[in-house]
Amino acid sequence: MSNEPHSDRKIYKLAFPGMADMPLKFRLQTYIRTTFIGLASATVLFLFMGILFYKCCSCESKFECSKTRVSALARVSCGACIDVYGSVLGDVIPGSRVNLFAVSSTEFSVVMKEIRTRKPIEWSTVDERKRFRFMCLSQGDYAFVIPASSYNRSVGAPFPYEFEYGNLVVDIAFLGDDWQYGVGAFSINESCREG
Repeated sequence: MSNEPHSDRKIYKLAFPGMADMPLKFRLQTYIRTTFIGLASATVLFLFMGILFYKCCSCESKFECSKTRVSALARVSCGACIDVYGSVLGDVIPGSRVNLFAVSSTEFSVVMKEIRTRKPIEWSTVDERKRFRFMCLSQGDYAFVIPASSYNRSVGAPFPYEFEYGNLVVDIAFLGDDWQYGVGAFSINESCREG
């Protein structure tokens, strides 16, 4: 029996070097302090996550949280058109071509059919920071399309920066890809907000 406490003390010395020689009072204080620091860290983490969750859920809808609203990048040119800037998700090769299609609707099935049966109305190239732009687009429904062969590994959708400028607004309809293309559908409409 005298061997057992000694072996427990030896294991305790190996697991917690320096603490086995401390009086019990100091060991308990160290344990309480460590527990308090752990609980305080967990509380800060949960508060931070709660604030992020609150910010996201306070949007108009859940999808609205992931939308990017940019007004500084927009310029309204003469006439009823707007310059649209965009970016690409995924591992796109810089210098790749982004095709712009005018589509009859932003419904997924319509867009995916029309990008295979129509010719693009314009094209642009992706820069090193995965960005591109199209100048002076008028009201209507559009789709950005990048062939899957323009990506290194992961295919991602090209998308416009959503913004409202003047009386026009750019809204994303959907982002997606298939085995052949990365696609981002969007519309340019008159703003429903009163100036």
